[in-house]
Amino acid sequence: SSYALGRRLLRHLDLPAPIALAVGAALLAQAIFLLLLAGWVNTWTLTHLGADALATGYKDLLTAPFGRASACVLFVPYVGLYAVHALAPEIQPDGYTYHLGLVSEWMRTGALSDRVGFYEMLPQGVEMLFTMAFAYGGHSAAKLIHFAFTLAMIPLMIATARRLGFDGAPAAALFFAAPVVGVCGASAYNDVALAFYILAVFYLLLAPSSLLLAGLLAGFCYAVKLP
Repeated sequence: SSYALGRRLLRHLDLPAPIALAVGAALLAQAIFLLLLAGWVNTWTLTHLGADALATGYKDLLTAPFGRASACVLFVPYVGLYAVHALAPEIQPDGYTYHLGLVSEWMRTGALSDRVGFYEMLPQGVEMLFTMAFAYGGHSAAKLIHFAFTLAMIPLMIATARRLGFDGAPAAALFFAAPVVGVCGASAYNDVALAFYILAVFYLLLAPSSLLLAGLLAGFCYAVKLP
């Protein structure tokens, strides 16, 4: 849904697919946030929201594939390894207590908590997206959201390097093979998503005509995590 929405909005711009994912996910997260503020979050409202986003941009998905599969062959073994863990129930302490603990409560009540606590005061940008996934697949589905951003880092790093005039595949391989990326990226955390959005902002800053989008994604960086 995020990718379809982003593709539709950026259909007239020559931007790589990960940027469309970044923009669409940021906007979808805001829509879920508004639903939570109104107390309207449930499986049906999230279904309608996701279906509307898909209906808006499905034609653009058919004409604009995410990227070249040949560039990702090097990463296949790690993708398989990480995917196994991403599909498993969450075992990371912050994942099942804070990141998904709040999401689980939102799904039970349909709204944001009225408590004023430490975790409730933190920004919850990625957790908005976790909420949509959690409605259908629980922990594993939410983890796959973060894993999707981890996978999207590969073509985004390659596209950024290409824009700067060099081959980014080695850098992307070093990043993706780092154990901390594997552990974090296959968990219901938000750190790799933050790295993804920071890099997306950097890419857009290299294109002066995209400064408005850079501002949008820079703002969402703060919604992902305070640092």
